[in-house]
Amino acid sequence: MHNNILAFGCSHVPFEHRNFLEFLLEIKKKEKCNKVVCVGDLVDNHAFSAHFEQDPNGHSPKDEIAEARKRLVDWYKAIPEVFLCLGNHDERVDLKAKHVGLPEDVMTSFRNIWHLPKGWVDGFSHEIDGIRYFHGTGLSGDNAPEKASLMSRQSTVIAHIHHNLKCGYMASLRDKILYMGVGCGVDIKKYAFAYGRDFAKRPVLGCGVIYDGGRGARVFPMEL
Repeated sequence: MHNNILAFGCSHVPFEHRNFLEFLLEIKKKEKCNKVVCVGDLVDNHAFSAHFEQDPNGHSPKDEIAEARKRLVDWYKAIPEVFLCLGNHDERVDLKAKHVGLPEDVMTSFRNIWHLPKGWVDGFSHEIDGIRYFHGTGLSGDNAPEKASLMSRQSTVIAHIHHNLKCGYMASLRDKILYMGVGCGVDIKKYAFAYGRDFAKRPVLGCGVIYDGGRGARVFPMEL
């Protein structure tokens, strides 16, 4: 039996749009989805970034973790079972630890930091009904979802590129594969996204649904 799967990514908690979770629940119910995949960057970890100067008016690392944990309680209650793919922002704590020379022996896991419930299965990627789900770290550009499917050589769903909310198919003489980018769920007004406020391409808030093992697929933009 195949599944109808709700796929979303780049919520960047605690900097997610205040209506994003409610939007996901509406689509899940409307489209009769029986499985949910988060395609990475569940949390932002802005305070641990190695790429941007920290906003002096923003959260300390301790306060950002506390705020994210508080918000995630609502996510865990609303969606008790999720296949979670770890994204580049999710892994920022590990990267920061390695940068300063901390071995794994003195670190705790992503699962422990964010108090993931038993129903949330975390990993780098997941495969369901022959479709690969992974964050898309390392990919860039408007055609990142297509590149992800070509490189995986199978139907693939990614997040990572905030302006990519799209899906389609590619066919050869041998097969047909699905590609999908699920957009994001961020609040562009939050300081964590100040770096992109002047970009011509804006984040597209939304999600995707994969029907019946990839026999159908659709993306849903969130109205703001």
